[in-house]
Amino acid sequence: MYCVALKRLRARMVEKDMTAEDLSRLLGLSVNSVYRRLNGRSPFTIDEVHIICEELGLTELGIKRTFFAEK
Repeated sequence: MYCVALKRLRARMVEKDMTAEDLSRLLGLSVNSVYRRLNGRSPFTIDEVHIICEELGLTELGIKRTFFAEK
């Protein structure tokens, strides 16, 4: 089974100086919706994953490790 490596995603956001508020503006979501995703209570959509990967500059390996981590 695969899951989003939320700690890895949050760490990458810190590296890029991106807050949940920044991510909410980028994705066009409320801050509460972003927090639900970052806490694993709601899933990211494919479109959201694509936008996040582009903004954070994730490589193919980084994408796999962040969004398709083995549970």
